[in-house]
Amino acid sequence: MESLRHPPKPRPGDRVAVVSPSAGLPAVFPHVYELGLRRLLVPAMAVGRRR
Repeated sequence: MESLRHPPKPRPGDRVAVVSPSAGLPAVFPHVYELGLRRLLVPAMAVGRRR
């Protein structure tokens, strides 16, 4: 069995994408979605939102 590979950790200046599940759960549980975004927000990183 092949071992798992992990991408490198993001560094300041890298772009990070947040992909929501297709089940539409951010519409049902927006507080969970927003909490996840807040946890990802780091001043040195640019975060774009598409809904």
